[in-house]
Amino acid sequence: MVVKNYGIKFYYRSKRCFHNMYKEFRAISRISAVEKLFSDMGGRHEVKNDMIFIVSVSEISDEEVKRPGVKEFCGDEVMFPLFEKNINKKSCTFVPKDSNIFE
Repeated sequence: MVVKNYGIKFYYRSKRCFHNMYKEFRAISRISAVEKLFSDMGGRHEVKNDMIFIVSVSEISDEEVKRPGVKEFCGDEVMFPLFEKNINKKSCTFVPKDSNIFE
């Protein structure tokens, strides 16, 4: 699977009027880019999915990317750390202990 850059032109309806917008996302497919758009608009602007009207979804190259948040992850030099899961054989949160109440 190859991650691609997508530019989405759309407009949405707020409580007062319509707003034109353009957003860029890095995703595996067009569908996942649109899902990210719905999630992002719902979180940032509290817009429901049925109030977003998509004009166009286009695949863009790394040189055409405008947004710094997307541009940060473009290119071949991007590296991510590998985290290893450490599994202890006998790790107990609680250790049983005798209580000396009656002595």
